[in-house]
Amino acid sequence: MVRYGLYGNDPIYEDADRAKEAQKYKITTIEYLKRESFAKQNCGPYWEVSVEEYANCYRQTLETGEPYTTSTNEVTEKAKQSAKLDRMQPNWRQLTSSAEFKSWVKTLPSDLQQKVDSSWDADALSEIIDAFKNRKASQSVESNKLTLICYYKDSNGHDMNPPATYIIDVTQSTLNGKSAEISDSSIYFPPRNNKTMITIDRYTGSAVMAGTNALFYGKCQSANERKF
Repeated sequence: MVRYGLYGNDPIYEDADRAKEAQKYKITTIEYLKRESFAKQNCGPYWEVSVEEYANCYRQTLETGEPYTTSTNEVTEKAKQSAKLDRMQPNWRQLTSSAEFKSWVKTLPSDLQQKVDSSWDADALSEIIDAFKNRKASQSVESNKLTLICYYKDSNGHDMNPPATYIIDVTQSTLNGKSAEISDSSIYFPPRNNKTMITIDRYTGSAVMAGTNALFYGKCQSANERKF
């Protein structure tokens, strides 16, 4: 098969095809081969850029035979970095277009803001995106910890001073480091050894604190202005 030219690409057909392409670009076949080789070296590897960008790069090289202009290089580099970022951060487009991300970027130093706005360095952008994700993860953990300030009055209407401060860990189900019963609607600290019982309504902030010889009613609010 090989002996008779019936295996693989037909060299005669390939030569004819290249001659036809050279004629389309109004150049010689030798010049076409030079430009084709140049395109293969400078437009790839094709798997690192989009199909459209690779095709544009390849076509322009065949048409001009010249190194890319700055704008063309920028477009090709942007496509390469975009493809790389796709692999590093698959959801980066959705994430960076979110209002939350844009607001967060405004809090960054000016040099980092500039990178987000104008840089197509996939490694640098991936680091910034990771920082945003880590911040969100940290906030998620922190959001499970509440600091409440509760203002109580006794049965005679007298204020209890100072107000009570409670640190609630929703994940660990603790109030000031001690076990509590926490649901979506309430926080309950059961009496231990005949000591204080505390009940807080998480919807209204209403609170009741009962001791051995006293009963207090109060209102709680989040010290960090977050609805609890």
